[in-house]
Amino acid sequence: DSRSPAAPLAQQRALRILVTMCGPQHPYTQGAAKRLDGMMDALTQHTNAQCGFCGTSENVCEKEKWEAPVVRLMVCARCKRTKFCSEFCQRKAWGRHKHQCK
Repeated sequence: DSRSPAAPLAQQRALRILVTMCGPQHPYTQGAAKRLDGMMDALTQHTNAQCGFCGTSENVCEKEKWEAPVVRLMVCARCKRTKFCSEFCQRKAWGRHKHQCK
């Protein structure tokens, strides 16, 4: 799993070896660097989860507190990256989110 702390460490070691053997401009080296960036982004998103609309990082939606006092953040089914604390927040964010949802 690329979200485990060991995966980026292994990728960093592989990147150092590739830079030593092939040089920083080699396509293999550049591909490894991109994978490492993706792993670090995924790890950051996983640990700093916030609702894509209301921005709460807790398990309580500030916009719908009276309706849904405790909820888990749900992942967008389309892009699997942005998280929302409720269907209400997902619907309200769709106008802005649909442009970055891939």
